Amino acid sequence: MILHRSLYGLPNAGRQFTQKRDKFILEEFNKDGWSCKRCIMDPCMFHLSKDDKRTWMLCYVDDLDCASECKEHLEEIYKTMDKAWKCKEVPGTFMLGVKRTRSEANGTRTMHMTMAAYIEGMYNAFLSHVPKKTLHTPCEPNILLHLSKDEISEENRQVLKRGYQSAVGMLLWASRGVYPQSLYTVQQLKKV
Repeated sequence: MILHRSLYGLPNAGRQFTQKRDKFILEEFNKDGWSCKRCIMDPCMFHLSKDDKRTWMLCYVDDLDCASECKEHLEEIYKTMDKAWKCKEVPGTFMLGVKRTRSEANGTRTMHMTMAAYIEGMYNAFLSHVPKKTLHTPCEPNILLHLSKDEISEENRQVLKRGYQSAVGMLLWASRGVYPQSLYTVQQLKKV
C-alpha cells in the first residue's frame, strides 16, 4: 500500500510535512516582491525580505516564530500560511518548551529564556538515575568519549533500555534552547 500523504504519529510524518511546508514557503515567498532563502547552518530558519524590510522565520514542524522589521509583512505571512493550513496565533512568550521574557532598559532590548517546566519534566522522568551529589559543570574538563569496538555488553543494553537515547535527546533540546554551555557534553553523549 502506498500513502500519498503522511499520517500524524508515523515516524516519517514530521519529515514529510516539513518537506511540503518548506517547498510551499520557498515557492510562495519568492514571488510578488518577496525573496526567501533557507539558512544553511539551521535549515529550520528562513530569511525573507520585501521592500528592503527583513523578516526571520523559524519553523519547527508546525510551530513557527517570526521577527520582522515590518508588521505588515508578518500579517501577510500569517495570512498566506493560514490559507494553506489553519493557523492559530499564540503569545510569543512561550514556544516549544522555552519561556521568553522580554525587557527594555535605556534603549537596550533583552530577552531572558528559560526552560524550567521542561527541565523539571526531564529531571522527573529520570529521577531514579540522577546522582545525589551536586555537580557544577556539565562534564569533567577535557572528557572525550568514544564507542568501544567490543560487542555491546549487557550493561549497555540496560542503559539503552532505561532510556539513554531519550535522555540525550532531551538534553540536546535543552542545550540548544537555553543551555549552550552544555553542548560539548551533549555532543560527547551523542557519540555513544
